[in-house]
Amino acid sequence: MALYQQESLVIVEHGESITLQCTVGKKSSDLFLWYKERLGHAPQQVGMVGSYSDPIIFPPFHHSGFKIERTENTISLTILRATKEDEGMYFCGLSLVNVITFYNGMFLAVSGN
Repeated sequence: MALYQQESLVIVEHGESITLQCTVGKKSSDLFLWYKERLGHAPQQVGMVGSYSDPIIFPPFHHSGFKIERTENTISLTILRATKEDEGMYFCGLSLVNVITFYNGMFLAVSGN
């Protein structure tokens, strides 16, 4: 199973919405996860979605306008009204038998206020 994240740097204006995407190499029934890492902080699990389950957003992101969606071969993380607190590296991952495989990730920069 391959995961592809297209951009390594994504810039969004403060207050705007942004959608980050991972493309899945083939149709899969596995569990997909999104993680966020800020410089000097441990990675945080943002949320997850499986083929047969609804997306789950974990605290503290569940009150922050984060949304995960899955199509046949795309896993999307949408951030509504981005703020400086949302800046960081975002990684999508694939969980197979309790082993998580990550792609390189993309840095989200928030410009403005």
